Amino acid sequence: MLPDCSLEDAAAVSENARKTVMDSVCVFEGTEIKMTMSFGCTEIDLSLSAEDNIKSADEKLYTAKQTGRNRVIV
Repeated sequence: MLPDCSLEDAAAVSENARKTVMDSVCVFEGTEIKMTMSFGCTEIDLSLSAEDNIKSADEKLYTAKQTGRNRVIV
């Protein structure tokens, strides 16, 4: 949740986080682990319930995962 943030700005924040994670290496018990993240971004629609708003973002997240992962879907 990014209050007072446009959808475009939220996508930019998500893209920055995605790139930061992708460019980082986590070391666990001496083993380097590369990670990626996918994001689904949507604006809150006040005419929808909280559950339906979450579902909208969740659907975009699953689209990101189904279309190759490591991406931001708006």
